[in-house]
Amino acid sequence: MKNLSLKFVLIFFNISFCQIPYSPAVEIFLGLENASVSHTINMNSFGAVFGYTYNGNHSYEITNYYDHLDYEAPPNLSEGNWAGFDFVFSSTSPPTFDIYGFGFYKVTIDEGTSYFYLDYRDQRYGSYELYPPPSYGHDADIWIKYDDNLNQFFIKSDGGFDWTNPVPLGAIIRIWDIKQKGVPFTDLFPDFWQNCLV
Repeated sequence: MKNLSLKFVLIFFNISFCQIPYSPAVEIFLGLENASVSHTINMNSFGAVFGYTYNGNHSYEITNYYDHLDYEAPPNLSEGNWAGFDFVFSSTSPPTFDIYGFGFYKVTIDEGTSYFYLDYRDQRYGSYELYPPPSYGHDADIWIKYDDNLNQFFIKSDGGFDWTNPVPLGAIIRIWDIKQKGVPFTDLFPDFWQNCLV
């Protein structure tokens, strides 16, 4: 009987207290710090966004499916519980989260005045593990935090605890720079142009 009671206590403890944190299948994890309410983090494209298909060869096409993304971030969740945006390569059908493609995006909070740009126009993204040198942090994932007290975004390339300096207002963050992958590959993007802000 003692043995049965001990098993029950151990099972109850494992179910109640040892839960693995929820970590959704997204590549851009979004969270809030020092927030008393939820905020919507937006990603809006500037210029063309490229989708991808594989029919025996790599094919990229201009699309408007991934132009505007919204994620309502609950206040002050631990990073293990963050969700966000899913990349076109790894999205589920039907999609659980808004999907982004190979594009140049403006990231804002509640469509407000705090913003920066994210550039995902690199054909290697989503397969960085195949290209040297090794990526800094995870091959695809990034974490973006908005601090409500500071009205400031932060970004990092790995799931560690350290946050770098704040992202300057209006900064352009290039995924290949964050992941330390060198010059981007863009030759298969139709009608590609480098600067979407002019």
